[in-house]
Amino acid sequence: MGQGMNQTLLLVHSSTAIFTVVSCQSFTVSSLAIDYNPLAFTAGYVMNATNSYLDVQIVPPHQADVGRQVAAIFRYNPTLMIPAFGSQTYEIYQTPPSNVNTSLVSSGILRIPLASSSRFVVGDAIVARYVFTTHVIYAENVTNFTVQSVTIYTSWSMATYTLRAYGINMIDYHVKPINGHWLSAVQDCMHFSDSRYYINIINSSCEASGDDGLNALTYYFNVTQVINSTAIIITQYNNWPNVLNVGIGTNLEFSTSQKPFTVYATVTLASASVYNSNSQLYIFTSPINASVGDWVCVADRPSLTIRNFTVANNRARGVLLPRQTNVKK
Repeated sequence: MGQGMNQTLLLVHSSTAIFTVVSCQSFTVSSLAIDYNPLAFTAGYVMNATNSYLDVQIVPPHQADVGRQVAAIFRYNPTLMIPAFGSQTYEIYQTPPSNVNTSLVSSGILRIPLASSSRFVVGDAIVARYVFTTHVIYAENVTNFTVQSVTIYTSWSMATYTLRAYGINMIDYHVKPINGHWLSAVQDCMHFSDSRYYINIINSSCEASGDDGLNALTYYFNVTQVINSTAIIITQYNNWPNVLNVGIGTNLEFSTSQKPFTVYATVTLASASVYNSNSQLYIFTSPINASVGDWVCVADRPSLTIRNFTVANNRARGVLLPRQTNVKK
């Protein structure tokens, strides 16, 4: 831990979350800089490519980390310091081989096992991301959640992830690489799922993240069984924990599988109970003529205010918003 620039630097030596906030009101994280060593990724140039592995000359300050499992690899443009684009765009995701991890071929040469053949060739600059673990800041069922004057240099998953935050303030929040690294956060810079009330993003930036800059999304569920006009089994298939716990009094929109973005009815949740590991029994306050296969999502969307927000050199989208978001720039 170090002090400087009016911030406390937290240097973390394991793939752990810094803040895990659940069922809390008026929570604020402020005046911090956060970095990890070892990193959640490495980078360099392909020296040898086969169907089962890549040998990579690691470029300092990245490290030849032995014993790691690699979940994703993308081609990189070291001249522009951005992920490769246009005809050079290429990335793989994989379930790493279970019986072999990264190993050292010779000084500075790291062997990365592949689950299947790839299109990487000798000379490619690549970034290899290790198996994703925990988010730097994780918040679930929080009210008035604020992150202010915080800089995150890297992460082992998303930099900031929230699930059902009732009011979000991101002020002077920055995710960016340090010390010549080719990547900052290995996944989203900001990922806000099923948010309510408002999201305010002010004087903030996301640079060189491994996925989206800002992803503010609404989960879609499926109707898998109709008990009666007010009782329906709802199922989620995305394997995100707790996403079906939307809360009593929440309004839900229904659409057909043929027209998934055309809402045909909105009803209010009266009660919910666990049906199985990925399904719940929803009881509604009024009847609905739903059918198996219909789509369901939360209708209570937040307003979004963005002032002086920059996304640069990230691997995926800059800003991803659900439909009908009330955006104030």
